[in-house]
Amino acid sequence: IKNTTLQQVFERKLHNLSLRIKEEDFKPNWEKESHVPRRKEVMKRMEKFVVGESMGVKVVALWHGTMKKNIAKISALGFASLGKTDTGFFGKGIYGTPQADYSISHYAEGVTILCFMCVGNVYPVVFEDKPKLEGANHYQNYDCHYVPINSTTYLALQDNQEPRYDEFVTFDESHVIPRFVVYYQ
Repeated sequence: IKNTTLQQVFERKLHNLSLRIKEEDFKPNWEKESHVPRRKEVMKRMEKFVVGESMGVKVVALWHGTMKKNIAKISALGFASLGKTDTGFFGKGIYGTPQADYSISHYAEGVTILCFMCVGNVYPVVFEDKPKLEGANHYQNYDCHYVPINSTTYLALQDNQEPRYDEFVTFDESHVIPRFVVYYQ
């Protein structure tokens, strides 16, 4: 997908985030919350999905499953935070996963999109966060929620659980740019 308008918007967002993450109001403060050791593990895991950095802002490559009928709109206008799939377990936003098989098996109908997401201030989600995040907008000053998922309930991790999949949630359409469409049977 080549769309110069979406590229310019994404680059502008990278620039704005690079300035914003330096401000005190946008500093992460999750270390003042509960389950800090588990949140640290979550943040450490997140780093393995970073494919680049621009102006101090991390960029991750993610798969976004969708229906074939949505491809033209997404290619022309980018993603929209519609919340049509469900209420949004980890926030009402735009979801992506580093695992193509998870995207295909849970959210796609014949097509998945490889996209890039810029993540400035990331909230490391643990199991106990679901009540405060489900169906809500971004939590506090975070522009992205990152969630390792367990393989049985597809919820965030509890103590002593191993992740199988991962989800990133952003709440700003300009944080995500679609790049490649993959059709499958």
